[in-house]
Formats: sequence, structure tokens, C-alpha cells
Amino acid sequence: MCPDCDKKISFKKFVITLSLVLISLFAMKTFAKENKTLAEESKEQVLNSLKVYEKLHDAYYAYDNSKVVAQSQKLIKSLKAITNKDIQSKLNSQNVYTFLKAIKVTDNRTVNDSLLDNVSKKINKIILSRYDISDYNLYYCPMVKKHWLQNSKNMAKVHNPYAPDMKSCGSQM
Repeated sequence: MCPDCDKKISFKKFVITLSLVLISLFAMKTFAKENKTLAEESKEQVLNSLKVYEKLHDAYYAYDNSKVVAQSQKLIKSLKAITNKDIQSKLNSQNVYTFLKAIKVTDNRTVNDSLLDNVSKKINKIILSRYDISDYNLYYCPMVKKHWLQNSKNMAKVHNPYAPDMKSCGSQM
């Protein structure tokens, strides 16, 4: 065995260990909740929008198509009232307003369900996963493969808005 082999093995171990540590740190930053704090005014605006979202969720849960459309329009207005520029920029770039505007009165609710799924995932990504907003969580139903937001404090049980025959199917993510 050569005299430098131990040094080469040690260097390899060092490089591999360092790589794993850096990858772990990157993963923690990427997937961890950022827990940024919002200015009080922005937090109130966000909470108000989430309350409007709850009414949209209720309209989907009972599936009253005209109320679904009306609440989606109210949610647009409420989200646009958020003065935080970072949130507004992301709501626009992630097409949240486009998805909400596309919710229409229709006999085929499949399209509207897909739109709510997209809106829910985007709001979670833009707001709930980045800021410390308690009580609201993202839920997922594996049977219909859709997401929604729910106030876990006000509704302890699952309220799946997509499947009338499986209203309790799903879990908090």
C-alpha cells in the first residue's frame, strides 16, 4: 500500500461528508417553513383573505355553483387588498388571479375543482409555507388527488370540498 493512500481516502471521505452536509442544509432551507413575519397590517389582510377563502371552501363543500363563483370573485378582491409587494408579486406570477377568474358557473364541476386545487396549492406555497400564519393548513385527499386549505382550529375534522360521497377523506399535510 502506498504511503499517500490514507491521505487520499481521508480527503475522499472529507469531500463526501462535506457534500452531504451541504445537500442537507440546502434541503432544510428549501423544504422548511420560512416563518417570516408579516407587518401587522399585511397579516390582517392575509387573515382576511383566508377567511374569504374559508367561505369559498364552504361553497365548494356544499357545492353551490353560483356561490362558488361569487366567493372566488370576493377572494380575488380580498387578495388584491394585500399590500405586501412580495406576496402580490408571487400571486401574480403564480397565476392565482387567473385561476380564480376561470372559476365559472358550469354543470361540470371537474374544471372548477382543478382550479380550486391549484389556487389552494399556490396560496399555501406563497403564504402559508413562508409566513407564520397559525390555524390554516394544507390538506390533501389521495382518492381525488386534490388539495385545499382549511382552518384546523375551526374545523378539527377533515372537510373535503371535492367529493360529496367522501367528505371526510383526506388529511393535513
